[in-house]
Amino acid sequence: MKIGITGASGYVGSKVWEYIATTDDKLYEFGRTPREDDQNFRYLSLREGVEATDLADLDAIIHLAYDFGPVDWEEIKRVNVDGTIELFDAAEAASTHVVQVSSLSAFEGCKSKYGKAKLLVEKEAFERDFHVIRPGLVFGRELGSILEALDTVAATAPIIPIPTGGPHIHYQCHYADLGELIYECCHGTVEITTDPIVAASEASLAFREILEILAATHGNSPRFVSCPKSLVYYGLRSLENVGLNIGMRSDSVVGLVNSNANPDFRPTRKAGVSFRDFTPITLNEGLEARH
Repeated sequence: MKIGITGASGYVGSKVWEYIATTDDKLYEFGRTPREDDQNFRYLSLREGVEATDLADLDAIIHLAYDFGPVDWEEIKRVNVDGTIELFDAAEAASTHVVQVSSLSAFEGCKSKYGKAKLLVEKEAFERDFHVIRPGLVFGRELGSILEALDTVAATAPIIPIPTGGPHIHYQCHYADLGELIYECCHGTVEITTDPIVAASEASLAFREILEILAATHGNSPRFVSCPKSLVYYGLRSLENVGLNIGMRSDSVVGLVNSNANPDFRPTRKAGVSFRDFTPITLNEGLEARH
């Protein structure tokens, strides 16, 4: 098959790209930074839209792109929601199937702006009979995104603050398992559902337990202390206001402390793709460790 991927330069997108690159499918990267002499690269900006002609020769496109630049809700909606709807319209016009990769941060009643944007996009995807996947916290031998930031802290910090109001339950997704699910969706072997397919192990972990596992892999035994979640949020917000980025955004904290503690795994079981638990062993497994 001919498959396009948006957001392939990001952590999750790069792992999905690596997974599918090991198959017989031909991949095309959609992004904002053109590469010279790369015939498989096509320009895409959620701010500028995409033409149906750019998708016409593709069997499927995996949509992972998200612009984290905007912080104001109206701008987030304009860029990430409206921009994705334009992509959906183009794909529909080109008869190209879309696998929309959302997030477990998206659920009815979610509080993070990221989750709210993803939820709006999901509804648009369902109206067009596209696949919708909600990965949990993505992990594997190489970490990225939020878990990379948490791992950096867990590796050496003698004291780690835990936001109050817990336990803040989360579900984890190994990137090899996610790649398998997305691959199967592209090839039509996973039925399109009317509810999101949760891409995660059903073994939930509290926020503190995740940090304990990360710390254990580095031989660290930190002391955990309760901290008002507002202090963590406004601390990161202050850094953002002066242009500093430490690998975790204030909106990510909102998502971490207001997580979906009871996702519906029925579509996942129906899809027939299993997800490994988050352990010190699986943290050291890469794409070669497939089911």
